[in-house]
Amino acid sequence: MHLLLGFLLPLLTLYYSPQIATAFSTSSPSVLTQGSSLFVEKKDQLVSPNRLFTAEFHEIGQNAYYFAIWFSEPMLDGSHTLVWMANRDAPVNGKRSRSLINLSSGIYKLYFDNDNVVRLLYRSNDITSVYWPKPWLLTWDAGRSTFNNSRFALLDSRGHFQSTDNLTFTTTDYGEALQRRLTLDVDGNIRVYSLKGRSWRVSWQAISKTCAVHGICGTNSICTYNSKSGRTCICMHGYKIKDHTDLSLGCEPTYDLYGHPEKYEFIKLPNVEFYGFDSDYMERSSFKECKKTCLKNSNCKALQYTFNEKRASFRCYVKTLLFNGHYKDTPFNPYLKLPKSDVLSYNNFVGNKSGLYCSSSIIQLKGTYKKKSANGSLKFMLWFSIIVGVIEVASFVFFYYITKQPSSTKTQTYLAIATGFKRFTYAEIVKASNNFKEEIGRGSGGIVYKGILPDNRVLRDGGARDDNERLEQKRLWSHLVYVN
Repeated sequence: MHLLLGFLLPLLTLYYSPQIATAFSTSSPSVLTQGSSLFVEKKDQLVSPNRLFTAEFHEIGQNAYYFAIWFSEPMLDGSHTLVWMANRDAPVNGKRSRSLINLSSGIYKLYFDNDNVVRLLYRSNDITSVYWPKPWLLTWDAGRSTFNNSRFALLDSRGHFQSTDNLTFTTTDYGEALQRRLTLDVDGNIRVYSLKGRSWRVSWQAISKTCAVHGICGTNSICTYNSKSGRTCICMHGYKIKDHTDLSLGCEPTYDLYGHPEKYEFIKLPNVEFYGFDSDYMERSSFKECKKTCLKNSNCKALQYTFNEKRASFRCYVKTLLFNGHYKDTPFNPYLKLPKSDVLSYNNFVGNKSGLYCSSSIIQLKGTYKKKSANGSLKFMLWFSIIVGVIEVASFVFFYYITKQPSSTKTQTYLAIATGFKRFTYAEIVKASNNFKEEIGRGSGGIVYKGILPDNRVLRDGGARDDNERLEQKRLWSHLVYVN
């Protein structure tokens, strides 16, 4: 209660605004005296002396009301910002469900714990967990103190917050005399809003990464965020959404959890982290031993196999509940336990296509996640097959053409292909040698005659003027082949 009053007092002592004062009749009382009443039908109101706040029965549905206090001046969209209400979980004829317009108690709580530390708590029918400050930090490491005997927190009109556990901060617009409010929002984050003009702007928030809030996507799901689509909750492979209208209910398995161990295998979820719920822990474990431990446990949903740098060994964690799943730039690589049939159908996509979109998320999570191309190998194999096919067809046509030629021509063609020699007919040789007119030498192979090719190059043996001419003559003679 002290925490609540500490937040309300600054709001109730803000500066007078003459623009607001003119919007209300002077007949509206600021005090409810003994014996007097406020009626819903008459829309009776109480207005603060400075006209900043109004109290009356606030309608939330058909014949359902809260008695509440709100800022008198409406926002640009005509709505009013509530500051306080009575019996928030029991409106007249009201029905509880959590949303931006339903202000009943939800799954998140801002409170002083038994150590007198301000914390954020997630609570559902199955799970209760503290998520701010980070639960694995010691109180002092989180910048808090337990050495106090009171529980008090105050946000002043200039944007400075201080509580008795040493939690202090200032808003981004500190120093300006503005109307401010500190709110536990429906997404589990606490924020300070400053009123500028007729709209509220975030000037401080406790948690910068939306997906770090516990329970925001429920169990068996992974939280993702980007500036365009907001926060999305994705069911993992082998799971489906429980309720499309409620993010916090998470996902449920599409397979039998209690089959024979031989029916299951694992898929890797790169850079995904799940919070807690480790039923078993093994130091210096092999991956084979870790898998075996999970397979023997019918309640095991996944395992986490992590390298411990300090001990230069691997640790095995067996997880029986997959809670607060989100991407993180860490070496965490959990392995999801699934039936072998689901493992075979896994296409390198961590989540399936059934996602939930949350439009109320307003915090950007900086960083992108590059996904490996799932069809890169398929494209390579496709192009490789096409190229090989073209080569095969061209070779078939080529050799088919060769086989259609006469036998002697075939032999000559093969010789030209195999040796690179040029084939000359007898008539061409007679013409080149001028009917074998000039003999230029004799040898073991017979008589050698002088010849002149059609391009006027002279074929002669010996008498070359230098080495270059000698090499040229050898090259010409090597290409001169006579075939009968």
